[in-house]
Amino acid sequence: MYKFQGTVYNVGNTEQITEKFSKRTIVLSDDDENYPQLVAFEFVNDKTDLLDPYSEGDTVEVSFSLRGREWTNEKTGETRFFNTLSAFKIEGEAGTSPAQKVEAPVDEKEEEDLPF
Repeated sequence: MYKFQGTVYNVGNTEQITEKFSKRTIVLSDDDENYPQLVAFEFVNDKTDLLDPYSEGDTVEVSFSLRGREWTNEKTGETRFFNTLSAFKIEGEAGTSPAQKVEAPVDEKEEEDLPF
């Protein structure tokens, strides 16, 4: 199991691939100032609904497994290898975008009572 923390860059729509298989992708940015990386994680079947509360700008942590598979093109015989970041858990508060955070209002009376 691996974990990745970042800012939500994009939340995709659920795709119904077959009758028994659906998937949904979320893309996170690692917030590196010089070379930000956009990393896509795939949630499948009953896990796709976990993404509903999240939107662009939210800070989250995704738990995932690294999966790989081999595929051979039957026509050309060419073999390729694919990796998937298969996510199964997401944690964070929806609406945690820095632009959306609002500080609690300061009570003016409290400020007037300061000893300095």
